[in-house]
Amino acid sequence: MSLRSRIFALGSNGSGQLGTGLKEDHSIPTQVIFPHHSPPRQISGGGNHTLILCEDGTVWYAGQRWVFGDDAEPRPVTGFTQLTDIFPKGRIVPKEHLPGKYKICSATWEASILVDCDDTVNVVGKGLKGELGLGEGITTAKTMSKIDGFPPISTKVVSLDAGMRHVLLVLDNGEVWGFGEGKKGQLGAGKGTIWSPVKVWAGEAEANGFRAQKVVCGKDFSLIAGESGIGMFKILGSDRHGLVSTQPESLRNWIDIQASWGSIYVLLRKGILTSWGRNDYGQLSTRTATSFSTIAAGSEHAVGLTVEGQILAWGWGEHGNCGSAESDSKKADKSILPVPAQDHDFTPREIAVGAGCATTWIILKR
Repeated sequence: MSLRSRIFALGSNGSGQLGTGLKEDHSIPTQVIFPHHSPPRQISGGGNHTLILCEDGTVWYAGQRWVFGDDAEPRPVTGFTQLTDIFPKGRIVPKEHLPGKYKICSATWEASILVDCDDTVNVVGKGLKGELGLGEGITTAKTMSKIDGFPPISTKVVSLDAGMRHVLLVLDNGEVWGFGEGKKGQLGAGKGTIWSPVKVWAGEAEANGFRAQKVVCGKDFSLIAGESGIGMFKILGSDRHGLVSTQPESLRNWIDIQASWGSIYVLLRKGILTSWGRNDYGQLSTRTATSFSTIAAGSEHAVGLTVEGQILAWGWGEHGNCGSAESDSKKADKSILPVPAQDHDFTPREIAVGAGCATTWIILKR
């Protein structure tokens, strides 16, 4: 079966998380080894691992293998591997722990969170601050593990995001639940380490409340967004870098919302991009005349696809994730990334972008 997409990556690659078959950083888009025919729907990056969720519900990974429960002897660095293949030969794995078809995924620094098509929330990896959500003191999941009793009966998960050490999920009743590190208030006031899912936002039952539709997580903060046409939102957590004190009054007509560790990016109707927060490495968008069709935020950089088809990257780019900037410079000011040339057998009809922890992704679909 012919491949319907090609994926290119650049940036941090010390653990092979780009899936290019090497363990060195790339500063130009380099094709990854991805043998699956179904195009990517979502790319999520942890500290040193990457998840690709495809349109057919399969999940593929690259990077540190132990983060996915694979503690076998070191293997050669290759490309992306399907999640069903992570278990070494000879290991007996209970059937309920085998991966199925997924609809959403995200990653903390050392863990992966996946919601399957039955709305079961599954986790694998390590979480010293409750990022696994499996209960008091559980810090490691070597096989895919289900979070029991969540979501509540008759509810479905509609949105998921993870920061470095905390996780938020939106349910179809407008509530937001979360777990992980909460000492900065990113899981609500007065919360420390949360080992199991707790209600963070009660939807319309909150004072000045609204039904949540989307969440994004930074390092020490969370943003909960309601219906686009109304524009109501709530930021929980640290006001460092002015995230709370300089926030806009409304996010009306938002198309997409992304968060880096210290900044927030909102793509509005007509391609307008607004951002606020940390900017010491040029993380914020300054091209007010540029119209974007798609955006993505990494740990301390952002990527945008303009309506004209240009790919721009800006922010902290020390690992080459913003393109071939000078090697001694950590700051990239709107680098233009080349769209990789293709042969006559592959004519892309759609371009998408993604970002992770100092990684940038370009997806070409035909």
